[in-house]
Order: sequence, then structure tokens, then C-alpha cells
Amino acid sequence: PIHFYAKALEKVWIGYSSDGAPLKDFILEPGKDISLRAQTTLSIQVGNAGGVKVLVNGREMVLGSPGQVRSGIFKWKKDLRDDSRKVLVFKAQ
Repeated sequence: PIHFYAKALEKVWIGYSSDGAPLKDFILEPGKDISLRAQTTLSIQVGNAGGVKVLVNGREMVLGSPGQVRSGIFKWKKDLRDDSRKVLVFKAQ
């Protein structure tokens, strides 16, 4: 599964779609956090990308700069070096 955790350092807007479900969106105020889960695919959009601390499967990730709008897709793909493994990739859009 994909585990996405975000904690707002500043006011941020987050939109997401988990495994193809309809898009949901919300505002996170400073100090508030959210955890999202998906099995195979998580589409994410963040307004004020530098104003949020993000962990994806326990690893910190910088999505962008303050005020920047960023979007992308987290998706499991086959490891090109080892067909028996999958790796989580992020493709910015």
C-alpha cells in the first residue's frame, strides 16, 4: 500500500484521488495533519507545496516551494532490476 502523511506548516490546499476514486479536496490549517492510503495509485495536488511536511511510506519528501502548486501520481511499478519486486515512483505532472 501507499501511505501519504501531510502536516501543514502553513495553510495548504490538498486534492487527492485514491485508486481511481473521485477527487476529494480540503484545506489544512497550520498544525493540522492528514493520512491518506491507497493500494496501487495515489493522485495528489497540493497548493502551497512548500507549506507542508510530507512523508510517503515513512520517507520525507519535498513537494515544492512556498506558494507553488504541485501535482503528481504515486504508483507501484515493477523494479526493472528485479521482476519479483515493486518500487514506488512519483511522476510529477
